[in-house]
Amino acid sequence: MHHSIKCLSVLWLCIGLVFISCQKNDPETPDPEIPGLQFDTTTYITTLQRDTANFAHLQMSVSLPDQIDRIEIYHTDPETPLDIIEKYRGMHLLEFDYPIDISDFLQDTTLIYTLKVYDMKAHCRHKTFIFHIKPFSTPQITLPDGNKLFTDLPLYKIRAHFTTGSIPIANIRFTIDGKTENLPLPEEQITAYTLNRSISLNYLKEYTITLQVKDINGRQHTRHLTLTKIPGMDKPIKILCEKNKDKYEFQLEYNQETGKITGIDLIGHYKFTLTYGRYETANLITQISQTGYDTQQDVMTYTYEYDSQKRLQTVTTDHNGTSEIQVSQCYYDAQQLTGYTTGNTTIENIAYENLGALGKPLAEIWNTNLSEIRDDNRTKASDFCTVKIPSFIEDLPHSMFVPLQVNIPFQDIFLSRYIHLKNVSYTNNQITTDNYDYQTDSQGRLSKIIRKITDPEGNQTSGYIYSYIYEDTVSPE
Repeated sequence: MHHSIKCLSVLWLCIGLVFISCQKNDPETPDPEIPGLQFDTTTYITTLQRDTANFAHLQMSVSLPDQIDRIEIYHTDPETPLDIIEKYRGMHLLEFDYPIDISDFLQDTTLIYTLKVYDMKAHCRHKTFIFHIKPFSTPQITLPDGNKLFTDLPLYKIRAHFTTGSIPIANIRFTIDGKTENLPLPEEQITAYTLNRSISLNYLKEYTITLQVKDINGRQHTRHLTLTKIPGMDKPIKILCEKNKDKYEFQLEYNQETGKITGIDLIGHYKFTLTYGRYETANLITQISQTGYDTQQDVMTYTYEYDSQKRLQTVTTDHNGTSEIQVSQCYYDAQQLTGYTTGNTTIENIAYENLGALGKPLAEIWNTNLSEIRDDNRTKASDFCTVKIPSFIEDLPHSMFVPLQVNIPFQDIFLSRYIHLKNVSYTNNQITTDNYDYQTDSQGRLSKIIRKITDPEGNQTSGYIYSYIYEDTVSPE
């Protein structure tokens, strides 16, 4: 970054020196209203790709009321011209073209040239040209998740992005444990391709994967990565949340025998206690209590009741002794929740995402109190990744617990089973309300989730950053 600023400063310094030189040594430029004057002094800036250009051209139309005397071309030294052209002396009109050979430039380069046109009365007019030279295209492969991947899931989606600059892609090869296949490409020529390929993982082992892209000129690029299936992933001990200048810390408590979350302490704000009940062979959450920090005067209790098939039936809240039924009835297709009734409203067709071998996780996002949900304000998760969120509360019935004081963080880190990259409108998949990104550490554990909120105009505004802290990691300052 500092290097770029320094180069930019030098660039504009050179332009300034040429301008000052012309103003100091030459008579003032005539008023542009003079009849017959045509001379565009606007700085010309363009980018040239070496795949398609061997020359940069200093081109301009010149029309002067007085005859041209000479044209001087300056490059690196504002005092000494690179070339002096006198063959146009005596002309009024000129379509000027001066080619610059750029065939020796093989890296990112910026070239600056200035034309100074003198007329017979020694008036000087000048124009600056800036060329950003881009090197020959080379195939590239980007791995957003890195080249060492870990999972305890039976399925994993490999993400990669292939580019070949301005030269079309010829083929892309995918190899896993020595078995190679050419990926299908569209009929039309393309220079970019995004891979989202799901791989079944049947064994606890390290899988070796090779990706290769080749352009139609025969140039190619190869990346190697490993994907290791492990028995289980570590649980975080706390999660740091940052929103603009505000910072929060969630400390997690677990049952040592079951590994289930039993307590969530939002330091300085709220404490949540999770109570489990035994339903035949299953431990299900029967109650969650929320208390104000260091006080027993502000208590909200959520109570969950189930039927004989271990399906949620009702949700009741109690706030400082005042009870209210949040959900009076739930509706199912076998074991899958399809809707529920809250107050006088019935919510139907709850959204799910089909992830194949990973099942159909709930995709519905509860952004408001259950009784206030309508189809026009419903939201769902989209673009799921095969990365588990280790703080997901496994036994929370259908994510029907929305502490309104911290509902966005709870949705992101406790109520979502898998990482997803978008939240979209329930009624229109093209309307994105939030975008996500994530990072993993060297052991494949989730280390960061980034949520960016999108306003109605499509601009990304304030977001949330969640940092996962494990027993063997050091908290960031």
